[in-house]
Amino acid sequence: MRSVLQTLVEHWDGSRWRIVPSPNPRYNGAEAVLSSVSAVSARDVWAGGWVGPSSHRTFVQSLFEHWDGNAWRIVPGPKFPPQQFTQVTGITAAASNDVWAVTLSTVGGLAMHWNGKQWVVDNPGGYYSDLLCVTHLAPNDAWAAGTLIAHWNGQYWVSVPFPLPPGSGVFAQFQGISAVSPSDIWASGFAGIPSGSGYNDVPLVEHWNGSKWSMVSVNRYDVVDAVLAIAKNDVWNVGQYSSDGLTEHWNGTRFSHVAHPRFIGAFHAIAEVTPNDLWAVGTDGKTVIEHYTVP
Repeated sequence: MRSVLQTLVEHWDGSRWRIVPSPNPRYNGAEAVLSSVSAVSARDVWAGGWVGPSSHRTFVQSLFEHWDGNAWRIVPGPKFPPQQFTQVTGITAAASNDVWAVTLSTVGGLAMHWNGKQWVVDNPGGYYSDLLCVTHLAPNDAWAAGTLIAHWNGQYWVSVPFPLPPGSGVFAQFQGISAVSPSDIWASGFAGIPSGSGYNDVPLVEHWNGSKWSMVSVNRYDVVDAVLAIAKNDVWNVGQYSSDGLTEHWNGTRFSHVAHPRFIGAFHAIAEVTPNDLWAVGTDGKTVIEHYTVP
C-alpha cells in the first residue's frame, strides 16, 4: 500500500534541525505537500504547496500555511473548480500584507497576491504558460518566471522578452529567479532544443541589467534548479552535475563550480542568512541539507 504524503516543516535552532508540527487538511485520503517557503520575520513565515486526494493527483489544489511565531495554520487559498489542477510552485514574502505566490495550473501559470486579508489571483502568461518561481523587490516591482518571464509594475503583469539558444522550436523553463536590485536580476533553468522526436535540455542562465535580458554561459552539463543573487559579484546556482549535487558561483565575471560534500542526487533550493552563511537543500532518495560558511 502506497504511503500518504503529508506536510513537513523543519527549523534550525543554531545547533540542529528539528521537525515543527504543521497541519494537514482533514479529509479522508488527502495528501499534502509544502514545496516552497519564505519569511518576512521569525514570526511571519509563509509556505506553499498542494493538497488533493491521493487517488487523483491531477485534481490537487493550492495549499498555503502561515507561521505566526507559535504555530503553523492553514490559510484558505482562492477557490477553483474541483477538477482544476492548481499547485503552488514558488512564494516570496516581503511584508505581512505583501506576499506573492505562483502556480502550475490547468488554466496556465497563475500569480497570487496576499494583501493581508485574502489571496487575489492574476494570470500573467495566459493558458499556455507555467510559472515556477517568483522574486520581489518592492510593492510595484516583482518578477515571476517559468516558461516565460513576467514583471509586476504595481498595476499589472507584463511579459518581458528574453533570448533563447538558436534554433526552431526552442523553449525555456526557468526554475529559479532572484534579484539584487531592479537592474540586477538572475533567472536560471533550462532550454529545450528539438532533437529527433524529442528534446535535449541545456542549461539556461539569464541576467537582467535594467533594460534587457541576456544569456550567461555556464557548463553545458549543468542542471540548474535554483538561483540565489546576493550581490553583483556574488550569485549562486544549485542543481545537479554528473549525478552529483551542483553548487556554482558567479564572481562578477564567470560561473565556477564550488566543491561540496558529494552525494548522488540534486539540490533544489538555496537560501542566505548572510553572504557567508548559506543553506542548500536537495535529495538523494532522502533529504540532503548542506551548509556553506566562510571563516
